[in-house]
Amino acid sequence: MKADLLRPFEQIPYFTIEGFRQSTGMDSPEQTRMLLHRWVKAGRILPLKKGMYMTNRFYELHVRDTLFTEAISAIIFPQSYLSLEFVLQKHNILTEVTYPVTCITPKNTRRIVNQIGTFWYRNIRPDLYYGFAAGEYNGIPFFTASLAKALFDFKPNEKLRQTMIAYDRLLLVDDPRRVETKKPLGPKARKKKQKSKR
Repeated sequence: MKADLLRPFEQIPYFTIEGFRQSTGMDSPEQTRMLLHRWVKAGRILPLKKGMYMTNRFYELHVRDTLFTEAISAIIFPQSYLSLEFVLQKHNILTEVTYPVTCITPKNTRRIVNQIGTFWYRNIRPDLYYGFAAGEYNGIPFFTASLAKALFDFKPNEKLRQTMIAYDRLLLVDDPRRVETKKPLGPKARKKKQKSKR
């Protein structure tokens, strides 16, 4: 039965047309597209963007998770980070509720609307594409701007950038050389010297 073909995909966040065709062993790409189109109409799968889908079962299980929307934004357009209104609302800076998920990308500006929501990807110059931290949800890496970077992304200009860097460089630029925090019940972060096993 063809409905059984969808069962393995209920545990993964998303799949593509080609990935579905290869894993199910279907010969014809047209037949695969037709089957997925029927499942979209029946409500069994949700289209995230052209050629990319999520099962309705996975959506129902995970839609209430706090990082679900962030992960979806990274699935739709991987070379982006969450910023602008989305981050400001998350930090309780905005007084009104904004529904679109706003992201920054060095690629062209685009808006993607699907059944999960509206996702705005706004363009920024490639030399200003920094100042975000990595996160992960269900194996999907996503990136979120710091609060200062989200404010800066609204209207980036060189004078504001220099002022923020002069005040505290880490507001806009992530520094991986920070000191590791002390672990509970221990004298310092790493008491023993780490060994490399090769």
